[in-house]
Amino acid sequence: MSLVPCPFRERFLPTRLDELCHAQGIALKRIPLRNAAVLFIGAVCLCLCALLYLQLEQSRRHDLSQAQVASSNLTRAMAQQAEDTFMQADLVLTSLVDWIQADGFGPAQRPRLQKTFVRRVQALDQLHGILLFDQKGQWVVTSFEALPRGNGVADREYFRFHQQNISSVAHIGPAIRSRENGEWIIPISKRVNDRKGQFQGVLLAGIKMSYFEQFFKGFSIDDNGAMFLALTDGTLLARRPYVQAQIGTSLAKGEIFQNLLPRATSGNAMFASEMDSIVRLHGYRQLEAYPLVVSAASSRGSILADWYDTAFRSSAIVVLVMLGIGLIGWVFIRQVRVGEQVEADLRQAQQALELIATHDS
Repeated sequence: MSLVPCPFRERFLPTRLDELCHAQGIALKRIPLRNAAVLFIGAVCLCLCALLYLQLEQSRRHDLSQAQVASSNLTRAMAQQAEDTFMQADLVLTSLVDWIQADGFGPAQRPRLQKTFVRRVQALDQLHGILLFDQKGQWVVTSFEALPRGNGVADREYFRFHQQNISSVAHIGPAIRSRENGEWIIPISKRVNDRKGQFQGVLLAGIKMSYFEQFFKGFSIDDNGAMFLALTDGTLLARRPYVQAQIGTSLAKGEIFQNLLPRATSGNAMFASEMDSIVRLHGYRQLEAYPLVVSAASSRGSILADWYDTAFRSSAIVVLVMLGIGLIGWVFIRQVRVGEQVEADLRQAQQALELIATHDS
């Protein structure tokens, strides 16, 4: 059975074509809407992630900046205390050396010297003792009740230094064990000359290692933090946490002595410690009056502990918001797809009706 054009074709065809074009126009508008929705949701999620990153990065930098300021203040206080500690001992030695070089240290002067040594030690908490050695390294006068016995101190680093150097400047040597009672001390010493400038001996004051241990404990640092006092050549004198085996070891190949101190006498840097490999923010400062370096370090984990907590909570909130947006977007896109399918079915039905309306059987 063939189809024959309907007599009313001319009347109904324009109307049907207009409706078809209108339906196609709606379809053309609906298809970009779905894509636009996907792009919009993606853009919102990316913006949230970017804002979270910027906020967290700014917060991290702020925490590190605050830690650097605190580290600089801490090392400045440490340097001042260390300088005062050694300067007090230096002044005592200077006055005693002037007296000894003027009056000598013969048998007649020794009782008076011994009493003076005792008074000086009692006046300064940091002093372990004051000892006078002759040109052979034997004990002559000490602040202790009895003279130590033994082979003397001619083998000690500080004694050899003064034998070979005519400088009257105080010398600070590596930490040693006292041959009086075995206590760890940091020696500060001065050369004693006769009236002709010839070497006559060494006057030494021992700074208690325990004094610096107590001094370090007075500062608040985290459990993984560290402090140290060292010579400018890297020889470790005192450290918190205290590990006896590390006293006297060299830090010369560490980051502070190898790279930082040659460029600046004070500063901050984040790096892994050569002692225990823990990453810390290290503040350091070289003393002006003495060849000493102090450093205080806080672990990166403790500095950023609050930041990590904030980052976790903020990230969790952003993830939940993104999931919510994604769920709403999925529902919206699904509805758009359903609408498109309904519209497609309506177009097919409309085309069938138009075919029936424009042709007769």
